[in-house]
Amino acid sequence: MPLSPAQPATAARSDLCRCRIHITGIVQGVGLRPHVFKLATSLDLVGFVLNGSDGVHIEVEGRESQVHRFLCELSSEGPRLAAIDSISTEEIQPTRESCRANALGTKLD
Repeated sequence: MPLSPAQPATAARSDLCRCRIHITGIVQGVGLRPHVFKLATSLDLVGFVLNGSDGVHIEVEGRESQVHRFLCELSSEGPRLAAIDSISTEEIQPTRESCRANALGTKLD
């Protein structure tokens, strides 16, 4: 599921941060992707969220403070039917992507 609000082209990009996240547990079919989408777009993050055979894979990019806030909120709240066993994170190189998400999509921007 893409996640992302449009960012102005003139926005300062010096504090960009991108994080790769892998979540395991009961995380598919419980509303986690829409939750991630809503959280990411509310924080002006771009990236994507996808289901995989080994859990949910997420990449988010935006201001470093917003990415850290996303990670904190992701680990502390979520859909009531989700049962998260683990969350692993890795900071990666920002791509400076910008794309518009749709309601059902998996891409954030």
